[in-house]
Amino acid sequence: MDKGWLEECLAVGMSLDAIGERAGRHPSTVSYWLKKHGLRASKGLTHSPKGPVDKQQLLALIDEELSLAEIAERLSRHRGSLLD
Repeated sequence: MDKGWLEECLAVGMSLDAIGERAGRHPSTVSYWLKKHGLRASKGLTHSPKGPVDKQQLLALIDEELSLAEIAERLSRHRGSLLD
C-alpha cells in the first residue's frame, strides 16, 4: 500500500475498516502497512494502552465508595481494565 495514499486516508479521519474496504483489503493488512510506513491510525491513541492505574489514586476512589463503573469513568478506563 502506498504511504501517500494511506496518509491521505488518515488525514480525513478514515478508520482501518474504511481504508480496508476502499482498498479491498482486511483491516489487519491496513494496520500492517501503517506500521511498516511508520503511520498511526487516527484513533490509535484513543485505543492505546494507558498503563497501570496509580494505586493511591485508586484507593482514594474506593474510599469515596464509588462503584466500579464510576471509578472507571473518573479514570477514563474500561471497567474490565481495573480488574486486571
